[in-house]
Amino acid sequence: MKKLAYLLTIGLIGVSLMASANNDKAKAKVANYQEVLKQIEYPQVCREKGIEGTVLVRVSVNELGEMSGFEIVKTPCSDITEAVAKVLPLLNFEAAEVDGEAVSSKLLIPIEFKLTF
Repeated sequence: MKKLAYLLTIGLIGVSLMASANNDKAKAKVANYQEVLKQIEYPQVCREKGIEGTVLVRVSVNELGEMSGFEIVKTPCSDITEAVAKVLPLLNFEAAEVDGEAVSSKLLIPIEFKLTF
């Protein structure tokens, strides 16, 4: 019997960052994404059906570095969306800064679900 494994990757895309001061260079940072990534479980039903793909999450980060909301922009299936949504509150952020002052911003985070054999 072949052992089925999976790989999750996460990256940060500096796309559509929207600081409250309208400065495109202001970027929030995720402080613990590798640790949180390890806690995402690839749903069994998705593994059995061979479902792969990228979840794209738009996260709003306030000037205190707290996640103030998120939106799933793209997903391969609802079960994978649920797996990602469970761990999003575990993310820690560093607020974006403009001229040395913390500002709110939005950040796109892609999380790739890929089966490996």
